[in-house]
Amino acid sequence: MPFLLLVSFFYLDIQVNFGQNNLNQNHDAPFTMVTANLGEGVEMASIKALVKFYNPDILLFQEAGHLTNIEALSNYPFKDCKGNLCFISKYEFTNEVHLENSMFNGYGYWAAFYEVTLKNTKIHFANIHLPSIRRVFNNFSNVKDIHENRAIAAGILKEWASSKKNMIIAGDFNMSVIDTLYKQNFSTYINAVSSIGHGFNNTVDYKYRGFSVPGIRVDHILSSQQFSLKKAIVLETLGGDHYPVLSKLSLNSLNSNEKH
Repeated sequence: MPFLLLVSFFYLDIQVNFGQNNLNQNHDAPFTMVTANLGEGVEMASIKALVKFYNPDILLFQEAGHLTNIEALSNYPFKDCKGNLCFISKYEFTNEVHLENSMFNGYGYWAAFYEVTLKNTKIHFANIHLPSIRRVFNNFSNVKDIHENRAIAAGILKEWASSKKNMIIAGDFNMSVIDTLYKQNFSTYINAVSSIGHGFNNTVDYKYRGFSVPGIRVDHILSSQQFSLKKAIVLETLGGDHYPVLSKLSLNSLNSNEKH
């Protein structure tokens, strides 16, 4: 079991896309979003550069309990930062619910759900940080519990997503696209980097007993079929061991009247 679980996480992640899938000429103005796990540290200069050069409309951070009153984020009027999850937006939003990590014997929140209205259309966001496979490295007896916790979390997200139109899930999934749980729960959604990314796209470098474990892509931006993708890239680290994922999306105008 430990061997199979670990094998499902470590593979060479490379994209070669010659055309944009779900291309739709009828679309609204795009918006840019970035997701990043900041757990192993963050450099304020890197946050400032990210905002300056990419000007994201929405930022979703995980393990971000230390993000308070950051000058680089002062131009973002709408923020919700609690329980190690942070949702930062140029646009007003409502928070639907937070899900506590205590259900997995952790602390803080592992998911937070938001509703943002763009051009009179509601867009539903989930900022997530699923249970980490990294704990397996220190104690292989944790494999069964972690797998079960990840399955529970993925099932909850799948249920939430199935009830929404104009839906985006972003954050640290702690699973790659070849993971069985990913395929069972998320394969019907558009994965930004998988769809239009290019080259090697690992988003985390693991360390195990002083050794570097080959990087994998566990941070994702998923969207429902109502969106078209304009851009998807993995950025340079903001200071920790994860790499941010950026995506520029637009809502297909044929679906812009969806109010769900």
